[in-house]
Amino acid sequence: SGSSSAPGKVRRLHQAVPKEVTVPTAQELQDQVAHLQQELRTEVANARMFEQRVAELEHILREERLVRAMEAEGVQNRRKELHEEQDAANRVKGLLIDIHTKLDQTRSDTEAKLKELAEERQQLRRERLQLVQARAGADAALPKPFLEQVYRDLDDTRGELDRKLQALTTEKMAVLQERQRLERVQGRRRPDSAPLGGRPDTSSAASAGPGSAMELAEEGA
Repeated sequence: SGSSSAPGKVRRLHQAVPKEVTVPTAQELQDQVAHLQQELRTEVANARMFEQRVAELEHILREERLVRAMEAEGVQNRRKELHEEQDAANRVKGLLIDIHTKLDQTRSDTEAKLKELAEERQQLRRERLQLVQARAGADAALPKPFLEQVYRDLDDTRGELDRKLQALTTEKMAVLQERQRLERVQGRRRPDSAPLGGRPDTSSAASAGPGSAMELAEEGA
């Protein structure tokens, strides 16, 4: 059986071998090699271009990240600046409130002092009138030497009263000047508003009572 199958195998082998085997020539091989080299160079060039493009994209990405980081830092700094500006505005507002409160208190103290000075002035006028009346009544009842002594005492008392009146006049003028200065300060800070506390303006010397600074000066003379 083994010998009978051998011819069949030989026939199959003959059928498998091509009748003509084409062997490429050296020129064809060189052409193929040149073609493959060209393709290889093209692939290498494409790979380099791809790497260059990747590097460019990475550079762009780094720049974008840097820009975003700078923008985030700028936003954070701006928020910090806004907080600082708000704190400064709150401090200024508190200072203005304190200044207005002190101005109101100073105005009240000034008005109380002016009232006190007016009362003292009235008291001095009453005492002066009493002295004048006493001097006029003593002219007829007392002997001349005694009257002269009384007159000297009255003159001394009058001089003392005049000095007190002059001191009060000076003090009142100083109070009025301080009051006018405070109202000028208030006017610069709140030009469209009424005087502090909503009270009418009493800054002039004539509004301080029946005795103005000029009247006090005349009486002191």
